[in-house]
Amino acid sequence: MKKYIYNIVIALYSLGVLSVSCSDDDFSNKPKTIDINHIILTPINGGCEVEWTPDPEDNNFAFLHIEFTDHDNKKRSYNVSRYGSELVIPFLKDENGNPILNENGESVKVIIKDLINQEYTLHFYAYNNDNKHIDLGSRTITPKDYKQCDPDSIFSVKLTPKGGNKVIAEWKEPQIKSSSTSEKVFFRFNFGNELVETKTVALGVRHAEFILENSGKCTVEYGTYSSIGKEWVKTAKDPLSVVKFYSIPLWTAQDKEGWGITCNSEYLEGNQGADKLIDGNVGDHGSGFWSCGWNSSNFQDKYEFIITLPEVQDIVGVILQQRQTKVNGWWRLAKHFSIEVKEEGQSEYTTVIEEGTLTDEGSEPGTDGPVGTGYLAMQNFDFTDLYQTKEIRLKIWEPLNLNQLEGQDDNTKRNLCMAEFGILIKDPAKNDE
Repeated sequence: MKKYIYNIVIALYSLGVLSVSCSDDDFSNKPKTIDINHIILTPINGGCEVEWTPDPEDNNFAFLHIEFTDHDNKKRSYNVSRYGSELVIPFLKDENGNPILNENGESVKVIIKDLINQEYTLHFYAYNNDNKHIDLGSRTITPKDYKQCDPDSIFSVKLTPKGGNKVIAEWKEPQIKSSSTSEKVFFRFNFGNELVETKTVALGVRHAEFILENSGKCTVEYGTYSSIGKEWVKTAKDPLSVVKFYSIPLWTAQDKEGWGITCNSEYLEGNQGADKLIDGNVGDHGSGFWSCGWNSSNFQDKYEFIITLPEVQDIVGVILQQRQTKVNGWWRLAKHFSIEVKEEGQSEYTTVIEEGTLTDEGSEPGTDGPVGTGYLAMQNFDFTDLYQTKEIRLKIWEPLNLNQLEGQDDNTKRNLCMAEFGILIKDPAKNDE
């Protein structure tokens, strides 16, 4: 009943009914007048708290209504319902419908926010359940310094990395109020090892392009700060990979013409040899991918591929795509990989990615891709440096679902496959500086 009556009150208020309700002195179920000096007004930063202790005997005093004109000459209204008080509702019900003691306290409160450093006159009214009221009088209050309040938030933040260490940021902001303390929007890029870059933007812009000094993976904090240095801050859910180079993918069969590949294990009987990793055909869940050999002697702790290119390329990243699987979920998908390159003129390999991590990205149930439900996406891995090479060593190991293979033999845990491999080369038409 308490919630029902309260919702009716709020609905009537929203429709503007309260502003035209009856205020004649003579009406039935009239609330008793009270001394409004007993209403506790507590100044807070940028606002005030109104605390009222209802008379449990006065069933006609349903809620306390507060009105005032704010600093922008706008009318504001607030309601405080008696039904939150333990004096009025001594018992509540738990989720199972059992009565429990109401421990919310004798008084009921409402907080008025978004005020500035000036005096406000609050007008108080007592309303009954028939939406009729009596005037209780007025009191003044001056909030504490609103500049001590936290700044506003920003939301719907989208960060897109581009080549040349560029990051495009887009976001939304609440409407700026005269009581807002926000001064700037900021983005903080943390690359680890105390490498932190902070970019600031004026309010109302909602779009910016940043050129960072660092590249690679970083965590991102974004938010706002006020003139006295208070912050509203949030950490982006996923790390951001800042891309140093503008790149072109070599991914299709035409792109890979003349490429060669060898591997320390492949399943030739099933037409799933190493050449399927560079044929430009992702295939489906039953063909068009590399598989390790299925004999006991073919299972390896790490599967090693040597990819040779017909000419030296300026490589700035690699692309990997998991086997397209609609059966058994993650079965045989790889989790880790490494990349080494033999740079032009060198006899030894240089490690570029010591341990990269693959995912089953794009495999959510119902995802439609080129091969239907279960499509697994291309996964790009950008380098922080450019390597001139025509020989790449790729290694993959460990199944993505290792935690589901507890108790299985070692060969089962080494039974892996992969759909496609490609590279990213520097775009010669664009300047990365």
